Amino acid sequence: MKKPVAFFLSLFIIYHITTAGGCKKDDAPPPTTPDTGTVTDVEGNIYKTVKIGTQVWMTENLKTTKYRNGVSIAFAGSKNAWAAFALPKLPGYCNSNDTTGTVAVYGRLYNWRAVIDSRGLAPAGWHVPTLDEWLALMTFLGGKPAAGGKMKEAGTAHWLAPNNADNSSGFTALFVKTRDYDGDFWGENLALSENTAYWWSSTVVPDNTTPDSRAYWASLFNKSATASTNGDFQNYGLSVRCVKD
Repeated sequence: MKKPVAFFLSLFIIYHITTAGGCKKDDAPPPTTPDTGTVTDVEGNIYKTVKIGTQVWMTENLKTTKYRNGVSIAFAGSKNAWAAFALPKLPGYCNSNDTTGTVAVYGRLYNWRAVIDSRGLAPAGWHVPTLDEWLALMTFLGGKPAAGGKMKEAGTAHWLAPNNADNSSGFTALFVKTRDYDGDFWGENLALSENTAYWWSSTVVPDNTTPDSRAYWASLFNKSATASTNGDFQNYGLSVRCVKD
């Protein structure tokens, strides 16, 4: 009888060694996935969204041609038309490179007057982020030196190489050319393998010499994991990302 007792005792010890203490593969915590959803604008455009920290952001650039109340936004579809909106400070939008072929992937470009128009550029329940909201996003993602790499789409489908990014936040920022106040498109230097993407904030830059002429933006760079905030002329045409109220 001693051999069977020893045999079963050995099986009992082996079973507990191989299954105790969290050693089972099934006990590993499940991978985390982004908290995602969608939002629809007044024209029926559907945008993917993601929760980052306590904020919920669109993961695509705005592409509406109408304000929240259904009124059309003025369209400036050429270099001269865009420049003509500058001096009277008229709200307006355009397509990057003045072609509708860019809209599905990159959204549209808006001047800052359209961003702050009282008729509402963002879908109901959403708004164009303030500078503080951009900074809160960057802080949550490790601060400006690290946030850009977590916000940009990885790879070189929509950024020049090298692109220091893993998109771990799910923000999925893409590069798109922006528009200068005189109507020229810019943001990319192929000779230096550099491109930079810009998004408006709704916050004006205090300026005692030329009041109410500049606004803050957020920007990301292909060669760096850094995220930046700066400010310049409100007549530029930049992309817009919206954040939930």
